[in-house]
This record gives sequence, structure tokens and C-alpha cells, in this order.
Amino acid sequence: MKSSGLADKHSMLRPWFLTLLISAAAHADWKIGTHTLAVSKCPHGHCLISTSCLQQDCLAKRAWQKKHKAVVGPGGSNPGSAVCQKIHQAGVVIAMNDQGGSEAFCRFADGSLITLDGLWHW
Repeated sequence: MKSSGLADKHSMLRPWFLTLLISAAAHADWKIGTHTLAVSKCPHGHCLISTSCLQQDCLAKRAWQKKHKAVVGPGGSNPGSAVCQKIHQAGVVIAMNDQGGSEAFCRFADGSLITLDGLWHW
């Protein structure tokens, strides 16, 4: 079956566009209040994690490696939010960047952070 070519072009752009968005997010200065966060792309590139977790063990890294099954929370909330709220001594925080963007992170008892999409899988 012959494709129209248009769908092929869009499917080729999608991974590039997502990589561009993640890359832009990783290079933004994320802040909670006046505190600047030191975050980097996760090893697979689909989330942000505390930069210190890339060199040493931390609670955010352990949670990322575990990858919890997605469970949509009450009212259709983000599955990562539901996972974060179930983890002992962890909570959801919202960070802002200089461009006016926002990102939800799960903050753990050791101070490490990971974006909510790094906590779950379908």
C-alpha cells in the first residue's frame, strides 16, 4: 500500500520535535521560588532529573529505575502525580523557567527531583 508521503513526513518530524522540546527544557533555568534547580535530562532523555543523581545514588534515581505502572488519579490527574503522592516523604512541586513555562517535579526526602513523567509507564 502506497503512503501519501504527508504522514511519513509528520512521523519523521515527531521524534525530532520532541527531542527539541526536551533539550530546550533541560537547558532552561528551572526555579522554585528563588532557588535555581540543577537538573539534566534523564539517561533515556524523556524527563528531567537532579544533575547530582547522574553521578550518585538518590531517591529520584531509584524511583525512575523502578518505573511504576500508570494509574490515573482522581479527576484524571497526571499519573506521575499519583505515583509521587504514594511515595513516602515525597511531594509534587511546580518549577518555573525564565520563559514563563512550568514543570511539575516530584521532590524526595533527600532533596532530589524528577519530572512526573519519569515516574511511570503505561
